[in-house]
Amino acid sequence: MGSTTRITVITITYNCAQSLSKTVESVLSQDYDNIEYIIIDGKSTDGTWEKIKSYEQRLSERFGDRFFIQSEKDSGISDAFNKGIKKASGDTILLLNAGDFFVSSSEARMAAEDFERFGNPGVLYYRVRIGKKSFMPGSDAQDDDDKIWESCQVPHQGAFVSRKTYEKIGGYDTAFKIRMDFDFFARCFRGGVTHKYIPKEMASYEIGGTSMQLTNAKRFYAEGLSIMKKYGLPVTQADKLQPLIPNWFRRFVRLFIKR
Repeated sequence: MGSTTRITVITITYNCAQSLSKTVESVLSQDYDNIEYIIIDGKSTDGTWEKIKSYEQRLSERFGDRFFIQSEKDSGISDAFNKGIKKASGDTILLLNAGDFFVSSSEARMAAEDFERFGNPGVLYYRVRIGKKSFMPGSDAQDDDDKIWESCQVPHQGAFVSRKTYEKIGGYDTAFKIRMDFDFFARCFRGGVTHKYIPKEMASYEIGGTSMQLTNAKRFYAEGLSIMKKYGLPVTQADKLQPLIPNWFRRFVRLFIKR
Protein backbone atom coordinates (compact mmCIF):
# COMPACT_ATOMS: atom_id res chain seq x y z
CA MET A 1 0.00 0.00 0.00
CA GLY A 2 1.41 3.39 -0.99
CA SER A 3 1.60 6.52 1.10
CA THR A 4 -1.60 8.47 1.69
CA THR A 5 0.04 11.62 3.08
CA ARG A 6 -0.91 14.76 1.20
CA ILE A 7 2.02 17.10 0.67
CA THR A 8 1.42 20.78 0.03
CA VAL A 9 4.20 22.68 -1.72
CA ILE A 10 3.98 26.47 -1.48
CA THR A 11 5.98 28.76 -3.76
CA ILE A 12 5.97 32.48 -3.04
CA THR A 13 7.12 34.88 -5.75
CA TYR A 14 7.83 38.53 -6.33
CA ASN A 15 9.49 39.66 -9.55
CA CYS A 16 11.02 36.20 -10.11
CA ALA A 17 10.20 35.67 -13.78
CA GLN A 18 13.72 34.48 -14.65
CA SER A 19 14.00 31.90 -11.86
CA LEU A 20 10.44 30.63 -11.47
CA SER A 21 10.42 27.94 -14.16
CA LYS A 22 12.97 25.63 -12.53
CA THR A 23 10.89 25.64 -9.35
CA VAL A 24 7.58 24.89 -11.06
CA GLU A 25 9.13 22.28 -13.35
CA SER A 26 10.68 20.48 -10.38
CA VAL A 27 7.28 20.27 -8.68
CA LEU A 28 5.58 19.12 -11.87
CA SER A 29 8.21 16.40 -12.30
CA GLN A 30 7.51 14.72 -8.95
CA ASP A 31 6.49 11.07 -9.26
CA TYR A 32 4.20 11.25 -6.22
CA ASP A 33 0.52 11.87 -6.94
CA ASN A 34 -0.87 13.26 -3.69
CA ILE A 35 0.63 16.75 -4.02
CA GLU A 36 -1.12 20.07 -3.67
CA TYR A 37 0.67 23.05 -5.23
CA ILE A 38 0.10 26.67 -4.22
CA ILE A 39 1.77 29.71 -5.80
CA ILE A 40 1.40 33.06 -4.03
CA ASP A 41 2.64 36.06 -6.02
CA GLY A 42 3.07 39.49 -4.47
CA LYS A 43 1.74 41.43 -7.46
CA SER A 44 4.90 41.19 -9.55
CA THR A 45 5.60 43.69 -12.32
CA ASP A 46 8.30 41.84 -14.29
CA GLY A 47 6.19 39.19 -16.02
CA THR A 48 6.18 36.69 -13.15
CA TRP A 49 2.40 36.48 -13.04
CA GLU A 50 2.24 35.96 -16.80
CA LYS A 51 4.80 33.17 -16.40
CA ILE A 52 2.67 31.57 -13.69
CA LYS A 53 -0.44 31.80 -15.87
CA SER A 54 1.43 30.12 -18.71
CA TYR A 55 1.70 27.03 -16.47
CA GLU A 56 -1.97 27.02 -15.52
CA GLN A 57 -3.02 24.34 -18.02
CA ARG A 58 -0.17 22.00 -17.07
CA LEU A 59 -0.83 22.55 -13.38
CA SER A 60 -4.49 21.70 -13.91
CA GLU A 61 -3.65 18.55 -15.85
CA ARG A 62 -1.10 17.43 -13.24
CA PHE A 63 -2.84 18.37 -10.00
CA GLY A 64 -6.52 18.70 -10.91
CA ASP A 65 -8.21 20.81 -8.24
CA ARG A 66 -5.13 20.49 -6.00
CA PHE A 67 -3.48 23.69 -7.17
CA PHE A 68 -4.07 27.35 -6.44
CA ILE A 69 -2.47 30.50 -7.86
CA GLN A 70 -2.93 34.05 -6.66
CA SER A 71 -1.39 37.47 -7.27
CA GLU A 72 -2.03 40.31 -4.86
CA LYS A 73 0.02 42.75 -2.83
CA ASP A 74 1.36 41.56 0.50
CA SER A 75 3.48 42.94 3.32
CA GLY A 76 6.50 40.70 2.69
CA ILE A 77 7.72 37.12 2.83
CA SER A 78 6.02 36.20 6.11
CA ASP A 79 2.67 37.49 4.90
CA ALA A 80 2.99 35.53 1.64
CA PHE A 81 3.95 32.36 3.55
CA ASN A 82 0.92 32.76 5.80
CA LYS A 83 -1.43 33.27 2.86
CA GLY A 84 -0.21 30.04 1.30
CA ILE A 85 -0.49 28.10 4.56
CA LYS A 86 -4.10 29.25 5.04
CA LYS A 87 -4.93 27.76 1.62
CA ALA A 88 -3.12 24.47 2.29
CA SER A 89 -4.98 21.22 2.84
CA GLY A 90 -1.91 18.98 3.06
CA ASP A 91 -0.90 16.88 6.04
CA THR A 92 2.57 18.42 5.79
CA ILE A 93 3.71 21.60 4.06
CA LEU A 94 6.95 22.59 2.30
CA LEU A 95 7.92 26.17 1.45
CA LEU A 96 9.86 26.07 -1.82
CA ASN A 97 10.43 29.61 -3.05
CA ALA A 98 10.90 30.73 -6.64
CA GLY A 99 14.42 29.73 -7.73
CA ASP A 100 14.59 26.76 -5.34
CA PHE A 101 13.96 23.26 -6.66
CA PHE A 102 13.78 19.58 -5.76
CA VAL A 103 17.00 17.72 -6.55
CA SER A 104 15.15 14.79 -8.14
CA SER A 105 11.68 13.64 -9.15
CA SER A 106 11.30 11.33 -6.13
CA GLU A 107 11.67 13.84 -3.28
CA ALA A 108 7.97 14.31 -2.48
CA ARG A 109 7.37 10.56 -2.47
CA MET A 110 10.38 10.07 -0.16
CA ALA A 111 9.09 12.74 2.22
CA ALA A 112 5.58 11.24 2.30
CA GLU A 113 7.00 7.79 3.09
CA ASP A 114 9.34 9.19 5.76
CA PHE A 115 6.53 11.24 7.29
CA GLU A 116 4.51 8.08 7.82
CA ARG A 117 7.48 5.89 8.77
CA PHE A 118 8.54 8.22 11.59
CA GLY A 119 5.07 8.72 13.04
CA ASN A 120 4.05 12.04 11.45
CA PRO A 121 6.62 14.32 13.13
CA GLY A 122 5.78 17.98 13.59
CA VAL A 123 8.79 18.90 11.45
CA LEU A 124 10.49 16.47 9.08
CA TYR A 125 13.58 18.06 7.58
CA TYR A 126 16.43 17.31 5.19
CA ARG A 127 19.65 18.85 3.91
CA VAL A 128 19.52 21.70 1.41
CA ARG A 129 22.24 22.54 -1.10
CA ILE A 130 23.27 26.22 -1.26
CA GLY A 131 24.95 26.96 -4.58
CA LYS A 132 27.37 24.26 -5.70
CA LYS A 133 29.40 23.39 -2.62
CA SER A 134 27.60 24.42 0.58
CA PHE A 135 24.92 22.62 2.54
CA MET A 136 22.55 23.41 5.38
CA PRO A 137 22.76 21.69 7.80
CA GLY A 138 26.48 21.19 7.19
CA SER A 139 28.00 17.73 6.94
CA ASP A 140 29.66 18.10 10.36
CA ALA A 141 26.23 17.89 11.97
CA GLN A 142 24.51 15.70 9.43
CA ASP A 143 23.50 12.97 11.89
CA ASP A 144 22.86 15.06 15.00
CA ASP A 145 19.16 15.89 14.90
CA ASP A 146 19.03 17.26 18.46
CA LYS A 147 22.03 19.54 17.95
CA ILE A 148 20.55 21.04 14.78
CA TRP A 149 17.10 21.35 16.33
CA GLU A 150 18.42 23.13 19.42
CA SER A 151 20.20 25.66 17.18
CA CYS A 152 16.89 26.29 15.35
CA GLN A 153 18.91 26.49 12.11
CA VAL A 154 16.50 24.45 10.00
CA PRO A 155 16.34 25.23 6.24
CA HIS A 156 12.70 25.84 5.33
CA GLN A 157 13.39 24.64 1.75
CA GLY A 158 13.98 21.16 3.19
CA ALA A 159 11.46 21.24 6.06
CA PHE A 160 8.07 19.57 5.86
CA VAL A 161 6.00 21.15 8.62
CA SER A 162 2.78 19.39 9.59
CA ARG A 163 -0.46 21.32 9.41
CA LYS A 164 -0.99 20.44 13.09
CA THR A 165 2.29 22.22 13.92
CA TYR A 166 1.09 25.41 12.24
CA GLU A 167 -2.19 25.11 14.17
CA LYS A 168 -0.22 24.75 17.42
CA ILE A 169 2.66 27.23 16.86
CA GLY A 170 1.04 29.69 14.48
CA GLY A 171 2.38 31.08 11.22
CA TYR A 172 5.30 33.38 10.43
CA ASP A 173 5.77 36.63 12.34
CA THR A 174 5.33 39.55 9.91
CA ALA A 175 7.56 41.70 12.12
CA PHE A 176 10.51 39.79 10.65
CA LYS A 177 11.33 40.58 7.03
CA ILE A 178 14.20 38.09 6.61
CA ARG A 179 14.63 35.71 9.59
CA MET A 180 11.00 34.68 9.98
CA ASP A 181 11.95 31.03 9.49
CA PHE A 182 14.55 31.19 12.28
CA ASP A 183 11.91 32.70 14.55
CA PHE A 184 9.38 30.03 13.55
CA PHE A 185 11.71 27.11 14.26
CA ALA A 186 12.76 28.72 17.56
CA ARG A 187 9.08 28.71 18.53
CA CYS A 188 8.84 25.07 17.43
CA PHE A 189 11.85 24.24 19.61
CA ARG A 190 10.46 26.07 22.62
CA GLY A 191 7.01 24.62 21.97
CA GLY A 192 8.17 21.01 22.13
CA VAL A 193 7.31 20.19 18.52
CA THR A 194 8.38 16.68 17.50
CA HIS A 195 11.03 16.52 14.80
CA LYS A 196 13.06 14.19 12.63
CA TYR A 197 16.15 15.01 10.59
CA ILE A 198 17.17 12.86 7.65
CA PRO A 199 20.67 13.63 6.27
CA LYS A 200 19.67 13.39 2.62
CA GLU A 201 19.65 16.22 0.10
CA MET A 202 16.11 17.39 -0.62
CA ALA A 203 16.32 20.69 -2.47
CA SER A 204 18.66 23.29 -3.90
CA TYR A 205 18.51 26.83 -2.59
CA GLU A 206 19.11 29.67 -5.02
CA ILE A 207 21.96 32.03 -4.15
CA GLY A 208 20.83 35.63 -4.37
CA GLY A 209 17.61 35.38 -2.41
CA THR A 210 16.55 38.04 0.08
CA SER A 211 18.50 36.56 2.99
CA MET A 212 21.75 36.47 1.00
CA GLN A 213 21.65 39.92 -0.55
CA LEU A 214 24.43 42.15 0.70
CA THR A 215 22.10 45.11 1.20
CA ASN A 216 20.09 43.01 3.67
CA ALA A 217 23.08 41.70 5.65
CA LYS A 218 22.80 44.03 8.63
CA ARG A 219 19.09 43.38 9.01
CA PHE A 220 19.66 39.63 8.58
CA TYR A 221 22.07 39.51 11.52
CA ALA A 222 20.17 42.04 13.61
CA GLU A 223 16.96 40.04 13.32
CA GLY A 224 18.85 36.86 14.12
CA LEU A 225 20.38 38.40 17.24
CA SER A 226 17.00 39.64 18.46
CA ILE A 227 15.51 36.15 18.01
CA MET A 228 18.39 34.53 19.93
CA LYS A 229 17.84 36.91 22.82
CA LYS A 230 14.06 36.54 22.68
CA TYR A 231 14.15 32.75 23.05
CA GLY A 232 17.25 32.48 25.20
CA LEU A 233 19.39 30.82 22.55
CA PRO A 234 23.19 30.90 22.97
CA VAL A 235 24.70 34.18 21.71
CA THR A 236 28.38 34.38 20.81
CA GLN A 237 30.54 37.48 20.54
CA ALA A 238 30.53 36.99 16.76
CA ASP A 239 26.72 37.08 16.79
CA LYS A 240 26.85 40.42 18.60
CA LEU A 241 29.41 41.87 16.18
CA GLN A 242 27.80 40.74 12.90
CA PRO A 243 25.22 43.59 12.67
CA LEU A 244 28.08 46.11 13.08
CA ILE A 245 30.23 44.89 10.17
CA PRO A 246 30.16 47.35 7.23
CA ASN A 247 29.02 46.11 3.83
CA TRP A 248 32.31 47.00 2.12
CA PHE A 249 34.05 44.44 4.34
CA ARG A 250 31.38 41.79 3.65
CA ARG A 251 31.78 42.42 -0.08
CA PHE A 252 35.54 41.91 0.22
CA VAL A 253 35.14 38.66 2.19
CA ARG A 254 32.66 37.26 -0.33
CA LEU A 255 35.29 37.48 -3.03
CA PHE A 256 36.99 34.53 -1.37
CA ILE A 257 33.88 32.43 -0.66
CA LYS A 258 33.00 29.88 -3.32
CA ARG A 259 29.55 28.34 -3.06
